Amino acid sequence: MERGIQSKKVREDYRELCNLSLFYLTGNLRQPIKKPGAFHHARWMAKAIYVLKIRMFRSHVQMTTREGKGLEEIALFVVLLYSRAWMEAGLATEAAYNDLNLVKDLHHFQEINGAIGKTTLTTFSRHLWYLGADLVGLSLFSERISMEEKKKMLKRRGRKGPRPNPFNKAADQLINSSLPSLTSSASVRALTLLNIDISFLSLPVDEWEANPAYQKGVSTVKNLSVTNDGAERGVAMISLYNDSLTKNEKTKKDLLQVVEAHRRNYPHPH
Repeated sequence: MERGIQSKKVREDYRELCNLSLFYLTGNLRQPIKKPGAFHHARWMAKAIYVLKIRMFRSHVQMTTREGKGLEEIALFVVLLYSRAWMEAGLATEAAYNDLNLVKDLHHFQEINGAIGKTTLTTFSRHLWYLGADLVGLSLFSERISMEEKKKMLKRRGRKGPRPNPFNKAADQLINSSLPSLTSSASVRALTLLNIDISFLSLPVDEWEANPAYQKGVSTVKNLSVTNDGAERGVAMISLYNDSLTKNEKTKKDLLQVVEAHRRNYPHPH
């Protein structure tokens, strides 16, 4: 989260969440706290930011004991689990590693708060296809996974798996799982679909980083767009923009055609 605050590529709301989370955990404020802005019901991050701010300034807010306790519980969930998972969701090389650890963390969080831990784990369980063998292959380019783990993954790359290969285990079955146990032939197939030269797989793992094919693979995977955040914001922006200009449906369509033609004729306006 420290890198999230310093990075110029991180959006302001992402940076704000990192700043508040670190302040909550350490008491060290990296940047001034901003006054509350728009509250987007469709974006849970906005709720997380508001929860942390209300919790920090709770002495100025009238709340019941029940409300204060609930606020504290949500704030702990945000700073201990949610913030980091959210900030690293766009890292393709770390996706499988982070998702597997998030399942395990949510399982253990039930010891802190059974209701929140169980609810979030149940929700996350609906998306376990992210841990399919095909996407696990991207972890070969991760800097966090040890050479020993990568060697184990390499040994299991010939294991046959169904195609397509959704991961059908329940979340509670993942607690003792590891990335090597999720690896199969589909993991390598995913790399070839991305046009990644897999010749480095024939080399010892400790020689990968010096191999041009592996280096190019790292670059390819790190530049993958693995979240739909940009698309969601694009849809929201065009909706607001449309409504601010005209309510006439035909005029909206004409306007969009003009914009599309302009973007086609001037793909690089700057």
